[in-house]
Amino acid sequence: MKEISIIIPIYNVEKYVAECLNSVISQTYDHSKIECIIVDDCTPDKSMDIVNDIIGNYKGEMTFITHRHKENKGLSSARNTGISIATGEYLYFLDSDDYIYPNSIELLMEGVEKKRDIDMVVGNFFNERINKPQMNIHNNEILKYIDLLCFGKMENKSAWNNLIKRKLFSIHNLRFPVGRYFEDIVLNYQLFSHVNKVYVVSQCTYFYRDNLNGIIRKQSIEKLSKSIDDYLFALDFFISNLNEKLCVGKTAIIVNTYYFAYNMFVKNRANLKNELYIEERLKHIRHSLIKFLVRKYRVFLFILSLFTLPPLTDFILNNGFMRRKIFYINCFFLYSALWADKLHLSNK
Repeated sequence: MKEISIIIPIYNVEKYVAECLNSVISQTYDHSKIECIIVDDCTPDKSMDIVNDIIGNYKGEMTFITHRHKENKGLSSARNTGISIATGEYLYFLDSDDYIYPNSIELLMEGVEKKRDIDMVVGNFFNERINKPQMNIHNNEILKYIDLLCFGKMENKSAWNNLIKRKLFSIHNLRFPVGRYFEDIVLNYQLFSHVNKVYVVSQCTYFYRDNLNGIIRKQSIEKLSKSIDDYLFALDFFISNLNEKLCVGKTAIIVNTYYFAYNMFVKNRANLKNELYIEERLKHIRHSLIKFLVRKYRVFLFILSLFTLPPLTDFILNNGFMRRKIFYINCFFLYSALWADKLHLSNK
């Protein structure tokens, strides 16, 4: 069995794929411990010609596996195919228009080697659009997953640039939702219930390109409607899986995702044909969250959930000062809720 399975979906990336694949081949980590799974999602360009040429000229010990879909199925399906093929102890998702640095895998694996019970290793990443590292982490550290997702220590909510134990996917049958935008959000929510310790690497291990042809930047009415609808799908999924266990972290994810969806809705409501439908779904999600928290006597989380009410949400989104401070407001109620949980458990 390999230590690491690098999964690369391929679709319409002939401009970038050589740099991506060569960055994998350039890794300083032991190549015999790495397998690279390349999933061709019926790419219409010459991406796979470039891939096959690079693999054909490679003389090292890294294992390359290529798989071609019979039809275009999308990013989630390509990643899921890679998960099914993988044999490595850890999975690493790499988008084919990005690349990794020569020592990236070595740096990430140092976290695993320091403490073998690590479920996930997260690296910092360089964002091409802002021309600097994205995450504000200065020291390598071991954290709880809740700290990463809920309290601003993890600005990358995507699947890429994370080493994740493969057994989490197999034991809990975790997969990316097919046919949805923002599939990484749903996976993060699922992982939250199963990931305990996370090792965070302060060094940049990933170069991220902000694709100007990406989904969100194409401002067609159809894509905007689907983007919002898929956010709502994620929120519906979160609410239906909300329970007393890990309630603090799950509520934080719901509130943060709600703000993304609501902000996108407000900014584009004039262009949406299904405005009333989306508004009703947002209302239903909001009421379901508040009802659950009231029923469970989660006072701090209930107060936090009130920030999803339209008057407060509109005020925060339209007020620059409040937008900058909402993170600290969230932290206050979330940490208070965690403190209340610990106090409750200690009195049992």
